[in-house]
Amino acid sequence: MSMTPYRKIMLIDDNPIDLFLNRNLLKREGMDGHFMEHSSGASALEYLVDYAQESDRLPDLILLDIQMPVMDGFAFLEGLRDLRPRLACVPELFILSSTTNQDDIRALRADPLVRRILKKPLEVDLLKKSLGIDQF
Repeated sequence: MSMTPYRKIMLIDDNPIDLFLNRNLLKREGMDGHFMEHSSGASALEYLVDYAQESDRLPDLILLDIQMPVMDGFAFLEGLRDLRPRLACVPELFILSSTTNQDDIRALRADPLVRRILKKPLEVDLLKKSLGIDQF
């Protein structure tokens, strides 16, 4: 079986419990790559700016929460949109959120940077199906 291209995953969520659970769920499902965890969109964006030209340091996949203080997921997406031309490689981006705000959901579905919206808690099988892979 071929190796998945998703070896580096960035988790962005202000809830430390969600970060812990999502990392451990992915590990339990066979993801043994590198995790980059950020408790805010600002620190995640800063990381991407710092390593924009270093493809080995950039994530292959981002799981982004929307409702966060300081910099929410929408502001992160704006920053990523501005940064995208300078990135050595552009990661797949999924929203992982419990939002029920229909305006937010419509805006996210219309955003070309967002591959799909996944509901919390993370369903790894649905993520793998969305990525078109059998295993990490």
